[in-house]
Amino acid sequence: MKLIFAILPQISFSHQGIRTNNPVMAFSSKLNQGIFNQSDFDINALNNPDALSNFTTTFEIAQPVLNIDKLIQRKALKYAHKAQEFQNSYATSALILKSQTLYMQLQLAYDSEKVIKKALKTARINKDQTQNFYNEGLIQKADFLVAQIRLSEVETQHIKVQNQIQNLSDEIKQLIQDESEATLKPIDSLEVIDLWTGSTIKTTNLENTSDIKAFELKAQSFSKLHDAQKYSFLPQLNAFGQLQFFDDQIFGTSSDNYFFGAELKWDLFKGYSRIAKLQKTKAEAEKVKLEQQNYLQQKQNDVKQSIRNIEVSEQNMNSQKIAVEQSKEAYRILKNRYEEGLEKTTDVLTAETKYANMQLTYLQSVFNYNYNLLYYQFLTEK
Repeated sequence: MKLIFAILPQISFSHQGIRTNNPVMAFSSKLNQGIFNQSDFDINALNNPDALSNFTTTFEIAQPVLNIDKLIQRKALKYAHKAQEFQNSYATSALILKSQTLYMQLQLAYDSEKVIKKALKTARINKDQTQNFYNEGLIQKADFLVAQIRLSEVETQHIKVQNQIQNLSDEIKQLIQDESEATLKPIDSLEVIDLWTGSTIKTTNLENTSDIKAFELKAQSFSKLHDAQKYSFLPQLNAFGQLQFFDDQIFGTSSDNYFFGAELKWDLFKGYSRIAKLQKTKAEAEKVKLEQQNYLQQKQNDVKQSIRNIEVSEQNMNSQKIAVEQSKEAYRILKNRYEEGLEKTTDVLTAETKYANMQLTYLQSVFNYNYNLLYYQFLTEK
């Protein structure tokens, strides 16, 4: 608010009423009301005046004319306000990234549950089949126990993923301030996001991102505060004025007067305080400038790392997709040979476990790829 006073006038209004027989006050009140006459110069009237009432209505104005340091401080405030707007925009983008990540995690959890449910169904079928083979004396008890263990493992996985779904649902509801007891479910499955082109980095200008702009404006704000402190050594020019109405009746305006003027004030020496403030603002400006440079360098590194993460996660996703198809085919072949008595129970269960795990790993690789894309988009968003 002090910075607003650097350009805006200060206007005040007051109304005062008195009744007095004080010689000095009675004399001045008559002058102000414009009712002074020749008889008032009588010595007895001057020394022993009759009591009178005086009501004064006053309007005052003070207008800064030239306060350079305050004007520069006002510019600094504008920079700081604009920096906060960009910082708020960056915070909003971060919140959007968090919500997108939580939603993809929920998608991943539900898709993983589908895989685990299929694996659970398969594990139960395999367990029943091995039990029949065991009852018929075709396999050893150890093979039957392996099938039971596999079923228990998948049941445990199912319990864990259900708990994960509930936790993610609660976290999303907290984010969107949903107080219902319902468990949220995504409207679609986890799919690969198509945002990436390898040439994107060539057109990315990080200095236009909201967080970098916020830091730049913050640095400019502190620099202006330092400049303002330099100009505090200069004189200040202020104008002022007053309009008064006098009457013997409340809010009366039978007589009026005014005055106006200007004041040039120059604080030539105020001890060491101004020099100390100048050194402090200089140090703060240099500190923020250094923080800005370090932040930009760190963000450049983050973007480079993000690009590498995208490339690696894309390669991993493609490899996992092939691995899923290969493990599926391997399990199918072993399953057929097992039913013909040509394969061991442990080999089939191992192949089934690997196939289920490959599906889960592929889903995780899709999530990782999507997240890296969204994070890169967040880092480079204008």
